[in-house]
Parts: sequence; structure tokens; C-alpha cells
Amino acid sequence: MQSIVDRTAEEYAAIFQSCLDRAQIDRSDIHGMIIASVVPTLNTTLRQMGEQLLKCPVAVVGEEVTFATMPIRITRPEDAGVDRLINAKAAYQRNPQAQIIIDFGTATTFDVVAQDGGYEGGAIAPGIGLSFKALHTGTAKLPQIAFDPYRFGIPDPVGKNTADAMKAGIFWGYVGLIKGMTEAIVNSDTDNTLFAHTSPPIVGTGGLADLFAPYITNLETVPDLTIQGLIALWQEYADAASR
Repeated sequence: MQSIVDRTAEEYAAIFQSCLDRAQIDRSDIHGMIIASVVPTLNTTLRQMGEQLLKCPVAVVGEEVTFATMPIRITRPEDAGVDRLINAKAAYQRNPQAQIIIDFGTATTFDVVAQDGGYEGGAIAPGIGLSFKALHTGTAKLPQIAFDPYRFGIPDPVGKNTADAMKAGIFWGYVGLIKGMTEAIVNSDTDNTLFAHTSPPIVGTGGLADLFAPYITNLETVPDLTIQGLIALWQEYADAASR
């Protein structure tokens, strides 16, 4: 669901209720709500929505819910995107070793988790959608096109028209980006403190992760990685609250 900051709590409640109805979930079966947003102005609105609609405990990542059990080793920990930290926590809980996480969303992010579960930082690149938009808005003649490889298949590297050439450049360019970034991250561990001479597992999440998996060695796709991280955070929060 797209984040729209001027929607009211009541409007979000109606949208959420329709989602529950489609999934055939009764509100009485929901006993807690956790909110993780990279749009901070929405936290208050979504909290009100949860309290008014669900009438259950509501916790916000970055407020009641923290990453106290996960070391965050970047220069300004408070600036780390909560989605990236949630993914790191979930990935380490699934597989407690050093690893690389790639999230294919609006931005394509690369994040590194250390052997002890600490968040080491990473890299941020434009997502595929942003790249197509940039080609269209930044040039005079390149069209705005929809990229749907699930429907039309993987583009040939040599496009025979402008639209196919754009698709080829973006898709195969991203394959190169992913390979190049993961190789650079591994090679940056010159003292072998992160990956200890081993090839780290690579976890892919986000809408296009499984599209790139056949082209990236060691890439395992986990579509619900962020949800897994939220569940882990909620459990920690609930356990602490019950003590």
C-alpha cells in the first residue's frame, strides 16, 4: 500500500479493514500491532488507526521497539533505515552468520550483517522503477515504459528498438550491479574480520528478488524477510513487557 501522509487514521482504518476482510481475518484475533515506517510523519496516524480499529497494544519501531540486542556499527546509528535494520535482524535470526542482504524495493539496498549479528552498514542504489523514470524524465526522446518481466520475459541483451534497449540496459545493468556490489563488499573485508575467508550467503528480498536469483550465485530469496523481522521484534517487545 502506498504511503500517503495526508490520509487520516479513519481512512487508513477503512483500508486496513478491507484487507482483513479479504484475508478473512477477524479483528478479535489480533492482539497486538507493530508499526515500522520509513515515513516518520505516518507513525502517529498509524498508531491512532491501530488503537481505534484494533483496540490492542501498538508499538512503533524506533519508539517503544528498539534494536538494543543488535549492535549497529555505523557512524550515525539513528539515521539507519528501520527497514534495513529489520531485514538484518530477520536474516541473522534465520541463519546466524555473517551475510549480505539485498532488498529490491524503491531503492536497491545492500546490507552487511557480521558474524555476531551486528549491522555493519551497506550501500544504496536506485531501484529499477526509479531508473526507468530517470531515463524518461532526464532525456528528450526516451519513452516512459512499464517493465514487467514476469509477463513478457527477460529482455534480450541486444534490444532491437528503443523500449527493448531500455529494458535490456536496466535489467542486465542491474545484474552487473548486484554482482559487482556483492564482490566489492566481500573484497572490502581485507582483514577477514567479517566473512572469515568464506563466501557469505546472500539473502534477497523485495518484489524483484526472485527475478534476479537465477543470475546471482548464492542468492536465496526470502520474500517475507521484513515480516519475519517484525515478528521477532514484536516477540522481544512483548516478552520484555510481560516481565
